[in-house]
Amino acid sequence: MRRIVIWLLLIAGLVVRVVIAVTKPEVLWIDDTFYSLGIARNIALGYGWTHDGLHVTNGFQPLHVFLIVPLYFVLPIYGRFIPIFILLIQCIQNIVSGFIIFLVIEKLLGIRSSIIFLVIFSFSPYIISGINGLETTLQLFLFSIITYLYIFRWQGRLTKSDERLGNQIVEAAALGGGLACWPSHA
Repeated sequence: MRRIVIWLLLIAGLVVRVVIAVTKPEVLWIDDTFYSLGIARNIALGYGWTHDGLHVTNGFQPLHVFLIVPLYFVLPIYGRFIPIFILLIQCIQNIVSGFIIFLVIEKLLGIRSSIIFLVIFSFSPYIISGINGLETTLQLFLFSIITYLYIFRWQGRLTKSDERLGNQIVEAAALGGGLACWPSHA
């Protein structure tokens, strides 16, 4: 019975996301979505890292853009459908992320907490709005995989020196991020 409830929640959440992505994609898209898509299209066409085909640009998430570039190689004729196709891929990524997080919560807190999480995750407008054609869904997906691997695979296998190294990497990243955000005009 528990598995049926879990699968029903996952399927219902996926259906909600797909219906929104196909019937009202403009609810999910933001302007930066088309900025990233333009860069991916121009890379595929051989214009390089440009949004307009002329001027080199930065300020985009390269992994996300590089994952989109092959779509413009494979489907150049259907370029206008690529934004919808990306939303559909992100619908699947989002639900799989929710399932992975569900497994982590079930392991740490039990089945009741994980079911409550899955209900909220499946139907929360805030979570669904994260499917926006940008890197947010990819980041959630990768973060959930790393968390799952840590909880189910690596936990207990790490030595103290591994933990110290991990802490040092996190601290260095936090310091670097803080310095990068420091106002240059101050």
